[in-house]
Amino acid sequence: DDYILLADYLDAPEEHTYDCLFQIKGFLGIEADKVSEPRHTESMDPDPILAAQLITDCSWYDTEGTTKVSFETKFGKGADNAGTRITGNDGVLKMDVYSAWPKQREVMIGQLPEAHYVNRKFWYSVKGDDQVLAEGKFGAWVLGRDEVDVSLEGVKTLSLVTKYDGDPQKKTLFWGNPVIVTKEGREIPLSELKLAFDQIDNTPESGVDYYGGPVKISGLPMSQSVPANPVDKNVEGTVTVDLSGLNAVRFKAAAGGDYPLGNEAERRKSLSFRTTGKQAQYLTVVEPYEAESVVKSVTATSANELTVELKDGRTHKLTVSGLEAGKDLQVSVQEFKDGQLVREEVLGD
Repeated sequence: DDYILLADYLDAPEEHTYDCLFQIKGFLGIEADKVSEPRHTESMDPDPILAAQLITDCSWYDTEGTTKVSFETKFGKGADNAGTRITGNDGVLKMDVYSAWPKQREVMIGQLPEAHYVNRKFWYSVKGDDQVLAEGKFGAWVLGRDEVDVSLEGVKTLSLVTKYDGDPQKKTLFWGNPVIVTKEGREIPLSELKLAFDQIDNTPESGVDYYGGPVKISGLPMSQSVPANPVDKNVEGTVTVDLSGLNAVRFKAAAGGDYPLGNEAERRKSLSFRTTGKQAQYLTVVEPYEAESVVKSVTATSANELTVELKDGRTHKLTVSGLEAGKDLQVSVQEFKDGQLVREEVLGD
C-alpha cells in the first residue's frame, strides 16, 4: 500500500546498453552510498535518427548501492505545468525512485522536450566592416546550433546580424559564449565590451535568458551570452562592436535558440538507470506521497530479493522469481513487525 515494486528482466544474445527510464517533473536530487561528480552531454544520444537526441542537457552520475532520486510535482495555483498535459488535485505530489538492483549503475538526468512553442526559422550573418565572414540558417528549437569561428585580421567593426520567422511572443535567440581572440591569445567575452544594439531586445544580462533562467543552446550551457533576438519578426537585428585597439584576430561563438526558458525547477526530466551486458535485471521501488515519506530504506540482496524497511518499524521482504522466458512467475511478500512475521502473501502463475 505504501510503494510500488517494479521488477524488470531483459535478455539478449548480444551485449546491449539498457536504460530503465522514468519521466517525472520537479527533480530535487540524488542520494546513494557513492555518487560521482556528474559528467555532461548535450543529448542522451547524438544519433540524428534516434529520439534520444531530443533529451538534452544530460547529467550522468556513477552510483553504487541503492540509489534514491527525488522529485516534486506541483498542481493548482502557482504551479508551473506549462508545456505538459498533466493534471492533478491541487497540492504537491512527491515521488522517490529507488534503484536497488543492480548495485552499480549509471544515472542520467536529462531535459525532456515540452511544448513551449520555441521553434522558429533562424538566419544569422557575421560581418567584418560590412563584409560577410560567416552566415547560416537553421531551425532553432530544442535542437539547432551553429558554431562560428572566423578571422578578424584587419577588421575594425564587427556586426552580428540575426532574423527569425516564428512565434514572436517567445524570445529565445542568443550568441553563446561569444569571445574576441586577440593577437596575444587572450579571449575577451563579447559581453564585456561596449556593444551597440539595433532592433535587438538586449534586456538579459550575460548568461541569463529572457525569462531569468540559464542560457542553453541545443543542450549546451552558455556561461556567457549576448542577446540576438530581434525586436520585430522578420526584421533584422544587429549587434555591433568597435574592435579598435583590441588586436583582434578571431571571433568565436555559438548561435541558436535557448531551451528551456526561465526557471527549470519544475520542468519534466528524463531519469535513466543505465547498465550494459547481455542481460539486465532491475529492482526499482517507487514511493509516491503528499507529505511525509514512510520508506526508511530499500536494499536488494540479489536480482530477485528485496528488503524494504518502513519508518513505523515494519519490514517487508519481497522475492520475485521466474521472470525469465518460459518460467513460472512468482512473487512473495513477507511483512515483519519487531522481528515477528505478521503476514505473508504468495502470488504466482
